[in-house]
Amino acid sequence: RPPPRSTLFPYTTLFRSRVEAEKKIVWDETRLRMLVDIFQHPAETIQEFLDYSLQKAIELTRSRIGYIYFYSEERREFVLNSWSRDVMAECAVANPLTVYSLEKTGIWGEAVRQRRTIVVNDYESANPLKKGYPQGHVQLSKFMTIPILKDGAIVGVVGLANKEADYDDSDILQISLLMDAVWKVTERKEADAEVKRLLEENRLLLKEVHHRIKNNMSTIQSLISLQAGLLREPSAVAALEDTGSRVQTMMILYDKLYRSVNFSRLSTLEYLPSLVDELLYNFPNSAGIRLTKEIDDFMLDISQIKPLGILVGELLTNVMKYAFVGRNDGRVRVAASLEGSKATVVVEDNGCGIPDSVSFETSTGFGLTLAKALAEQLGGGIRIERGNGTRMVIEFQVAGEAG
Repeated sequence: RPPPRSTLFPYTTLFRSRVEAEKKIVWDETRLRMLVDIFQHPAETIQEFLDYSLQKAIELTRSRIGYIYFYSEERREFVLNSWSRDVMAECAVANPLTVYSLEKTGIWGEAVRQRRTIVVNDYESANPLKKGYPQGHVQLSKFMTIPILKDGAIVGVVGLANKEADYDDSDILQISLLMDAVWKVTERKEADAEVKRLLEENRLLLKEVHHRIKNNMSTIQSLISLQAGLLREPSAVAALEDTGSRVQTMMILYDKLYRSVNFSRLSTLEYLPSLVDELLYNFPNSAGIRLTKEIDDFMLDISQIKPLGILVGELLTNVMKYAFVGRNDGRVRVAASLEGSKATVVVEDNGCGIPDSVSFETSTGFGLTLAKALAEQLGGGIRIERGNGTRMVIEFQVAGEAG
């Protein structure tokens, strides 16, 4: 004889509760796996990320179709972001809209008007909130739309439709939690994209600034050259020519910065060899000079590469003007190396040499005074080594390098 109904009832209730609990655990695990899949999905764009997230929401609820709309409370306007693939395949509406005013929406807009989830498990039944849909629209049997909120404001809606079973509280909870996480990731991706956009904008702006500086310096150099050509006093002409050479050094720097990827740092190997070549090329006696360049590749901040370039230019100009007087040939060596955080730059020649009485400490000439000031600007020093010609040695600590 079967046990009394009153005896079975507690066991039946307990069994159903256990089934519901197990079902909830399965759904929670499924949602977590989908979240992991979504977050690890290698989406290159926000659009691709949301498309993938929508597909996972459809799978989670066992729906057939779905959509995601952005919503602006200020404009009271929906903007379509993502349709499921099946919708695109089945929809035959001519010229479908992608932007909708809230006032013109039917029941799917109630998620915003009522600020809550709307579920319709019998879409064919009459409903005063429905406005119908255009010819060719995908037929709906069941429908659920959930508002997505941020700081109390509705920022989007997700809609899902045509699940075989009814949409229930579990669907609402799972999609609400899923889309809340998805939206946070979307906002982070939007912020990252905006940062990249601003960085690119600043990069292009700085590139244009360097280009304009170079062009302005080219104009200044032309004016200096024109002025030098109109003078008859040799010392005045020489002074202007030296100034023009220094401007040329700066032009080369800004040309390199303009063409560089990084506008705040520059490689010595990228800058110094071309600087040396272009400076020596302008001297009429350069054809007989054998040039050796031994320049290592290390990075310098703009705050150091600029004074270094002017200093090297100043030293090379002095070499070409004074070291080989009365000779048709000669040897010039330019070297740059980095050991730890200490940079050493050498400009040497096998010319006539500098008298022992001349030094950076006692000289009152503009050239040596400028060279000493530039070395100090680098945070280092410069010294003269005499022998078979002259050897100028610049030493300084590289900014940002560990000592």
